[in-house]
Amino acid sequence: MEKRKLIGGVLVWFALLSFIVPTNVFANKKAAATDEDQVEIEENMDDYYNSDPLEPMNRFFFQVNDVLYGNVIRPVADGYAAVVAEDFRMCLSSFWNNLTSPIRFVNALLQGRFKDSMTVLGRFLLNTTVGAGGLGDPAATEFDLARQKADFGQTLGVWGIGEGLYIYWPLLGPSNVRDTVGYGGDYFLHPLTWADWNWETRLGINAGFFINDVSVKPDSYTSLTESALDPYVAVRSA
Repeated sequence: MEKRKLIGGVLVWFALLSFIVPTNVFANKKAAATDEDQVEIEENMDDYYNSDPLEPMNRFFFQVNDVLYGNVIRPVADGYAAVVAEDFRMCLSSFWNNLTSPIRFVNALLQGRFKDSMTVLGRFLLNTTVGAGGLGDPAATEFDLARQKADFGQTLGVWGIGEGLYIYWPLLGPSNVRDTVGYGGDYFLHPLTWADWNWETRLGINAGFFINDVSVKPDSYTSLTESALDPYVAVRSA
């Protein structure tokens, strides 16, 4: 529990330092400005975030992740796909999606998307029972209940919190301050967080499902970066 509190505290302090402080600088200028200056200040604020002030650090971590993806993650996923049947891998992907339903359910509610939250709940109940614990997806194939997307970063956006600075995290990849804080919120909603296992076990399970997920999805990352003059900018824009 202490580790979880520490992670949450770090995320909150990072948000304060990287997002709220620079935002308040512009807010103070805006409060003291005339009406004619409002548009210019808002444009300057957008330029500040869009200029990627953390670019040197972001580019470094992009290179690190690119090497890891090309030399470790993709080869492992391809080797895994070569020995594990696609149907089984799809079942595991469906199981993981079903397991993380609480994240989407709670965030859909927090966003006021009550119909979507009921869809998430209905999918969970159907797939857990008829779908053999989530290994199948009869909610989509038989009942036409499509998957919904909802996370805490998205919830903060609905509540009016700006994206903040662009950040390229090691392993996690491209994000921003708002979605980084959102990771923390979703962490506490993830069922594995509350499992009575040590962190090594949870890390291994997450890594296994991550590799499985990579193996069943098209390699859009390589397609994007190989055709780009500047892969970093291409990924940031995407």
